[in-house]
Amino acid sequence: MVKASDIRDYFGYSSQGEFDFNITDVKPSTEVLGGSLTFIGAYRAEYLDLLKDKPADILVIIASELKEKISGYCQSFIISDDPRLDFVKALKKFFQSRGNVDSGIHPTAIISPKAKIHKSARIGAYSIIGECEIGENCVIEEYVRIYDKVTIGTGCLIKSQCQIGTDDFGVVKDNDGSWITFPHIGGVEIGDNVEIFPNSIVGRGTLGNTVIKDGVKIDHFCEIGHNTEIGENSVITAYVVVAGSTIVGSGAWIGVGALLRDQIKIGKDVTIGMGSVVSKSVPDGQTFIGNPAEEIGVFKNRRKFLKELEENRK
Repeated sequence: MVKASDIRDYFGYSSQGEFDFNITDVKPSTEVLGGSLTFIGAYRAEYLDLLKDKPADILVIIASELKEKISGYCQSFIISDDPRLDFVKALKKFFQSRGNVDSGIHPTAIISPKAKIHKSARIGAYSIIGECEIGENCVIEEYVRIYDKVTIGTGCLIKSQCQIGTDDFGVVKDNDGSWITFPHIGGVEIGDNVEIFPNSIVGRGTLGNTVIKDGVKIDHFCEIGHNTEIGENSVITAYVVVAGSTIVGSGAWIGVGALLRDQIKIGKDVTIGMGSVVSKSVPDGQTFIGNPAEEIGVFKNRRKFLKELEENRK
């Protein structure tokens, strides 16, 4: 059971109200009930009105900009400079269980006798684990396939139906015009605190390794090609394809459905808009959108020019 005082003490922020009650649920501020935890950002000041007729045993992580507005409310408040971030931290600390995998190795999992799996790791039902290394406090959910030559760091979460270290695609044309598949004999290196969501695929390197660095988050249905390197704390959102030998710098955000061609470099802290087709390298700190993708200022100017041209033709 989580007490409101536990959450208050975890953050150590300025607070208001009584904290001697249990938190039994988490709710959005529009559906808040007694015994629940919620948050209100500075851009949602009107949500305070929703608390007026609600019970006192509600804990609200609220934006510091709204501190002067909470006098007279019977609920309890934790004052935060970033309430959404702190709400997420509270969820992960007090309420979230990491997957639906029991501790240890599920009896239906198939494990290579040469696999090195830390005793604190959890392997879900019907997963197949090859000759690889899985570090401390990792969770491998059900129906995951991890091939040989994969190294996974600490605190990683691999969700169901993922394939890590599978043979990737590459062909070479023979003299007679036929295609020969390029053998992939490399591996995959995954750092610490990486999360890969369901149905994503990470291909093994051709000769070297595909590298996913610390803190990377990969959404559903993504494909990470051979020899790719994904930098620290980058986010790859759903349905993204990163073709082989591409380097993505640290702190990048790749929008939903983007396509990154092979052998290009995406710089640090880059944002790629959803649905973009990136066919050339992107410098640090840039935002690229469109098909073909271009710097956002150039893209907007081009759209403006075309719109004006169209209007002038009328």
